[in-house]
This record gives sequence, structure tokens and C-alpha cells, in this order.
Amino acid sequence: MYDSVFMSSFGSNIYETLGGLETNKEQLKNTVIWNSVGSASLIIFFKILGFTFSQTLEYLKSFELSHTFVNGYFIIPEDQDSKIQYIRDWLIEKIEINNLISKETTLGEIFKLTNIFPNFIVWSRTERKLTSLNPKFFPDITLIDSILSTFSCIGTFVEFKIKHDIFSSYFCGDFYPITENFSVNKKQLNTMYIAHHSEYFFDDIIEDSPFSYIENEVMKQFIDCNNSRVKNVNLDNILILYDDIYKNSLTDVKKDFCFENGKHQAQNFIDGFSNYDYYKLKKLEIKNQK
Repeated sequence: MYDSVFMSSFGSNIYETLGGLETNKEQLKNTVIWNSVGSASLIIFFKILGFTFSQTLEYLKSFELSHTFVNGYFIIPEDQDSKIQYIRDWLIEKIEINNLISKETTLGEIFKLTNIFPNFIVWSRTERKLTSLNPKFFPDITLIDSILSTFSCIGTFVEFKIKHDIFSSYFCGDFYPITENFSVNKKQLNTMYIAHHSEYFFDDIIEDSPFSYIENEVMKQFIDCNNSRVKNVNLDNILILYDDIYKNSLTDVKKDFCFENGKHQAQNFIDGFSNYDYYKLKKLEIKNQK
């Protein structure tokens, strides 16, 4: 059994993260502390609402923005306020499915209601340091605002304001900041770590704008930096998932494929097999089918 989870997701690899959690769901039944970097916050959101990982997959399939939460996805200026409102409305819509909480429910209230301790790791532009939005340090911040704070990067909206603080998702420096893993009274917790070693799959993209090359290059540099960090992390219980980052919108079939990829690699990890070898064989198999 795991006391806590530390996971980082960006772009389309959120589906692999879900698959990895699905394989380990029995070991995570009583997990209290859920740490997240990037769009893995969406998984915690649905966990709080009482949905299983398989059910979360189905809801994320209807969210056309889930694969875009990766730094550099789209650099042409947009109406960022409209995008924030769109995401906020989508989150509120999901909250209203079972009415366990409201759009105004705070992190402190979440912990009291569910015994789930969310820890959203973001960058504070106000304090210029890593910040953990959680029931202990920020009990009065709403769950929705906390989640929105994790999406800010080049391609969505560059920052998110909560009262007097300005937050952004953490896409510079240490891409896997395990120092922010939340612990109780410095107690040594049995933590499951989930990280990604990703490759970029932009082969199906038509260069249709002068920004496309720049967007792709920013994403590639972000992914390479993440891979370099993950490669040098030395931890017990770290599940490294090998996957592709897709820039185009994914079909439901592709999302299911990514979910199954995460499930299989999590089982490989349990059984002591190499996820890297599995990933390369799977890529070769797909290539030979074409």
C-alpha cells in the first residue's frame, strides 16, 4: 500500500498516467496524499469527485484540451480569459454531476470531506519560488482555482491570479521537483512516483503557419529537458512510463491505446520487466503494421 503518490503529466501522456494508476488501484485504495505537477491535477480532481481511473478516462475523452497542456503547444495570441472561463465551466459541469462539492469548495474543506490531501505544485511569480497549493498552506483557495493554476504555460494562459498571488505551472528548472513531495511531520512515507520519458510525435502535422516550427521546437526542448531530469532521478518505487507526445487532437481509439500502454508498463514495473524495451517493441510493431 502507498501512503502517497507523486505524479507529473503534460500533454497527451496524462492517459498513460491514468493507465499506470489503474494497474496500481488496489495499492492506492487508501492513499491520502496526492502530489501533482502539470495536468496530473485533473486526475486528482476526478479522484476527489469519487470517480475511478477508468471513469476519469471517459470524462477526459470529452475534454478536447487535455493534450494541449504542454509548454509551447500554441504560441499565437488568444483570448486567455475566454480559455480560462471555458476550462472553469467544464470543471464546474463535472462537479455538478454528483454535487458532492460546489465550485466554491476550498482545499481545506476537500480534505475534511474526502480525506484526500491534494498537493498541487506550481510556480509562484509573486514569491518567485516553488509553491504547494494544499489544505495545510492554502486552505482557503478553492479546488477549481488550484487546478486552473496548474495549466498555465505557453499555449494555454501564461499565468493565473488568485487574490494577491500570481501562479504559473512549473515548466522551468527542475521538471520533476520531488523536493515538494508533501510529508506529514517529516515522516518517511511509502510514495509511488510516476514520471514520463516521452518522445515527440509530430509526423502527422502539416506546417500550416509560420509559428508551427517554433511551437514544435519549444515543445521538443521542453520534452528533452524533462527526459534528462527523469533519467537522473534515483528513487525507490519510481514508475517511468515511456510514451509519445502527440500535438494533434487524439481519437478515442488513440486515447484508449495510451491508457493501455500505461497499464501494461505499470505491470511490467511490478513484474520487473523493462518498460523501455516494451515501448521500443511496441513502436516497431506499429511501424510494421503500416
